[in-house]
Amino acid sequence: MAVNNTLTPVNGEEKVKFGVAIQSPKYQALINSTLRDPKRANRFVASVMSAVTANSLLQNCTPASVITAALQGEALELSPSPTLGEYYLVPYKKSVKDPNTGEWIKIAQCQFQIGTAGRIQLAMRTGQYKDLDAVDVRQGEYRGRNPETGKPVIKFYEDEDMRENLPVIGYLGYFLLTNGFYHSVYFTVEQCLKWAERYSKSFDRKLYDKVKNGEKLDWKEEQAATQPWIAHTEEMCKNLVLRRALKNAPKSIEMRNIVEGDEKTDADISSAFDGMPTGSETPEQKQIGQQQAENDFFGDEPQEEEQPPVEEKPKRGRKKSEPVAEEVAQVELG
Repeated sequence: MAVNNTLTPVNGEEKVKFGVAIQSPKYQALINSTLRDPKRANRFVASVMSAVTANSLLQNCTPASVITAALQGEALELSPSPTLGEYYLVPYKKSVKDPNTGEWIKIAQCQFQIGTAGRIQLAMRTGQYKDLDAVDVRQGEYRGRNPETGKPVIKFYEDEDMRENLPVIGYLGYFLLTNGFYHSVYFTVEQCLKWAERYSKSFDRKLYDKVKNGEKLDWKEEQAATQPWIAHTEEMCKNLVLRRALKNAPKSIEMRNIVEGDEKTDADISSAFDGMPTGSETPEQKQIGQQQAENDFFGDEPQEEEQPPVEEKPKRGRKKSEPVAEEVAQVELG
């Protein structure tokens, strides 16, 4: 079935297919002057076209915002492919004043959002990290917190076949520096979803529940369900805990820019499929202080989980990226 990738007109402009817009002299000049390599420019155009074609909401965004967001990822040498999870092109709506009517309207825009794989790549490039990752925690693996350090105590089952049959209850983000410093952050699945409800205004909890329960969606809901927190929930949860773990870790200039972008995204991003403003809305969005929001949000500590009567099978080893339970339980913050 052919994909309708026309863009929403802005200030009276005619609708233009994204494929036509990105090949126009205006945008080709921008891409070529930024990348300064014809082969790289051609590859960039092909990858962005693929990402836009796969997401109907991106097709309604302005070409300039999509290309600008994609160039941010390209500057970091990351791929926009959702499969790789290095970064995402996230649609949202921005309030602007119509120069003709003077009324505030909303236009579909695109914003760059780093993914777990991209965050790991940028961290490893600094040469200061021995290991870092974000992993799921299965039922029975969370054992509360170390009373002396406050760090989460996780004991991973080593039998991967058994783990696959247990429900995911949370996610652990961690890093280990070359100097031996270790830090981790653990969120339950519900904490991750509440974070999404509070900060990602494109996240619809009712729609998420419908998708999770396998309920039938109408065409508009199918479009809305392509946004990252619904289409890639596990990836977004892992990205969140790793981001929180790395908050006070050593950072390159690239990583500092990403952290600043994270906070801006939390405060400003809004849904690309919300209804248009009624006329009483203003373009000013409430700015919530990051630290205050965290204090309000993370007041509830996950309770130590009652262990299920699961008989472990013979050990088969753990994934290379998963931290050993003793590392999580015993390493103290320096």
